[in-house]
Amino acid sequence: MKELRSGDKISFIIDFEEDNSNIVPTKMDLQIIYEDDSFIVINKPSNIPVHPSMLHYENSLSNGLRYYFDTIGLKKKIRPVNRLDRDTSRNCCFC
Repeated sequence: MKELRSGDKISFIIDFEEDNSNIVPTKMDLQIIYEDDSFIVINKPSNIPVHPSMLHYENSLSNGLRYYFDTIGLKKKIRPVNRLDRDTSRNCCFC
């Protein structure tokens, strides 16, 4: 194994399928602000949680995103970049 040095370039492949079967897909109106091959930015309304939980098993932003991923055939994990409280309204980035 080679030791990394300043100026070295690293590349990696992230083009592989991932499983989101632990999140129930739920159709919802997502306000997508930006989307590319690596990120999606969504305007998160207040009173909706980011993650599914015991109290919000099917009505979180991640559930809506899973439904959207299924409709476009994207097999990637849902990874929120930031954590917002349920009552917070703000842009939410996923990668």
